[in-house]
Amino acid sequence: MNYLNSIKDKLFRKDIIKNFFTYWLTSGFILAIALLVLDIISFDNKSIGVYAFLSGSFFYINLLQFNLVKYKSETKIETFIMHTVLGGLFWVTYSIIMYLLYINNFSVNANIFITLISMTIVTFIYIINYKFIDNILNYFIK
Repeated sequence: MNYLNSIKDKLFRKDIIKNFFTYWLTSGFILAIALLVLDIISFDNKSIGVYAFLSGSFFYINLLQFNLVKYKSETKIETFIMHTVLGGLFWVTYSIIMYLLYINNFSVNANIFITLISMTIVTFIYIINYKFIDNILNYFIK
């Protein structure tokens, strides 16, 4: 739970509001354009696969985060990348869960609900066991 306390402490920094608006105006604008492009190509039936691929592999967010980590603390880049890989593996797992629910005729709402619950449980376990997971990932870095 020390991890949660450190997050809480960082939320009350004086520059947090300024940083929020800076990120929102820069990354938020770029993200809005990227989502708009996805929205535009979704209207073409032939492009629905491209739409799913681009939205499903929205790696652009990771690139923005990577740039920010490099700017803020270059010593944390390897840790960031390893946790990104782990997150990507779980993204694949969530996609498989979604597909398995679909082919087993779960309703769209049930599919979304079960997938979101799975994501929430995994995220909760990840946060509680962060130090342990981080130690395992750091073993692979060194």
